[in-house]
Formats: sequence, C-alpha cells, structure tokens
Amino acid sequence: MLSGPEGSGKIILALELCSSLLCTQRSYPPCGRCPSCKLLKGLIEPKIDPLKHLQELSHPDFCFAISERSEIRIDQIRKVIDSLGLKPAISKAKVALIYPADEMNVFAQNALLKTLEEPPGDSYIVMVSHSRESLLKTVLSRLFEIRCPPLGDEELKALTGIEDNSLINKLRASALSLKKIKEKPIILEIAKGLGEPLKFQRASQEFEKLDTKEQKMVLYLLSQSLNEKAIKSKNIDFARKAQAILELSNSLGKGLKIAPHIVLILSHER
Repeated sequence: MLSGPEGSGKIILALELCSSLLCTQRSYPPCGRCPSCKLLKGLIEPKIDPLKHLQELSHPDFCFAISERSEIRIDQIRKVIDSLGLKPAISKAKVALIYPADEMNVFAQNALLKTLEEPPGDSYIVMVSHSRESLLKTVLSRLFEIRCPPLGDEELKALTGIEDNSLINKLRASALSLKKIKEKPIILEIAKGLGEPLKFQRASQEFEKLDTKEQKMVLYLLSQSLNEKAIKSKNIDFARKAQAILELSNSLGKGLKIAPHIVLILSHER
C-alpha cells in the first residue's frame, strides 16, 4: 500500500507499479513494447488524469476498484477477488488496484481480509491511501506499506509545468489538479471570473459546461482566494464564504445549477 497526503504522486507511482507487474518483461519502468504494455499505454503515458484513462482500459489480467461517490462497496471488492482467482491470460501475474483504499466501507474491508491473508498465486493487490487511519487494523496488519511524502514546490513545478508560485500554493494538495489546469487554463480563468462582478455572468456560463471534477477545482480555487482575502483584510466574513463555497462541492453531479448559489454566497461582498 502506498500511503501519504494527497498530491504526493501516489496514484502515478501505483499505476506505473501495476504496469510493471503486468509487463511480460517484468521490467521497471515497464518496457512499453510487450502486448501487456500496449494495452496499458494509457496508464504508462497519462495525458491529464490517469484515472480517466483507467476507466477506458481493457486488460484481462488487470482489475480495479475505484471509489464511487466517496465509497468503495463490497460488490466492487468481490469482483476484484473473483478476477484475482483466475489464471493470467497474457501477463505473468494478476494485478488489482484499489483507490483510494481508505474509502472502502467496513463490509468491503472485511470481505478483502481473507484474500490479503492468502492471496492467489501470482497475484498482487496495489492499494493507495490518503488516510490510513480509516482502514481497519486487521487490514493494515496484512499490508506492506510504503509512505510517500508530499512533493516539494520544485517537484510540483517539474511535474506539472506550472511556474506560478501562488497557484502551486493553492493547489499543493493535488499534482493532478495542477496538471489539469496546465492543460485546461480556462479552469483558472473561470475561478477568477466568479470572484469578479463584471466577469461573473460569463464565468458562470462557462462553469456549467465543466465536468464535475473541473467544477470542484474551480470551487476550491475560489474558496482559496476568499481565504486569502480573509487573512489580508482580517475579515472573518470572507472565511465563512470560503467554507460555504467548499460545501457546494457536495451538490455537484446532481443536476443542480451551482452558479446561482455562488451568487448568493458572494452577494454580500458585491
């Protein structure tokens, strides 16, 4: 299990590890040429979000359980267990990824215990955890854990290609978010526009066109800007608005228009 704070590069390392275990040459980094590596090209060379590529991949010896609505359910873990019980088709091993492991509910964790205790031959389970304290002690005791420290500013700049120190500080918690903004700068433009009365209408229209993850990034950036104002002006009202903006994230993906709620939260400032 790779554990550590968000933004420490755990998922990228985990996906590369999975690719190497499945590589028929058993090389690290993966060779990139064998049949297995060709199937996993989206993992080895992710463009923006490797998890998005993960959902589109099809490899007979690779399975995964990814959190859905902040939870990994027992039926997802049972599918992983069933897959690991089959013989490898093109690779020399079966590999499963669980991400993030700390979002397995208690039933899912208990269902996994026996497999962790006695895994099928030639099988590996790679887990990524942002908060190891959320895992049962019985699960933790059966894992080999590698701690991943947070990335420094220079590492984040090298990984994402972003040189803006202010943006690095705001999104330090997620290297993938920084990389996403590098690839799609309109996310940052919308976040800035939502905080400016003259640009709000256009920014709110563009906001509704973003996918849920991108909208969440915008809300986070906007809340960080409000927190900065709270610190500079020593006005707690900005801090309250920042918290209210963050709480809107819970309503994303439910078919609701969020922009009008942002107006209500910021209206007093206007």
